[in-house]
Amino acid sequence: MHELKRLARNAAELMTLSASLQACGIQLELLTGPLTGIYDPNGMGAMFFAVLAVAGQIEPQLRPGEEP
Repeated sequence: MHELKRLARNAAELMTLSASLQACGIQLELLTGPLTGIYDPNGMGAMFFAVLAVAGQIEPQLRPGEEP
C-alpha cells in the first residue's frame, strides 16, 4: 500500500481490514510514511499503526478550506 490513509475511509475500517488481512496470512507493506515496511501487528507496531490510522482520519478536518 502506498499511503496508509488510502486503504480505508476511517480508523475503525482500517483496523478491521488489517486484522482481516492478517487472519488470511496477508502481510501489509507500507511504501511511504513513518511505518514504511512490513506492518507488524504485535507490540509497538500495533500502537503506532492505530495512532496513524486516527491521524489519517482527522487530517482532513485539520486543513482549513477542505471538506473531510
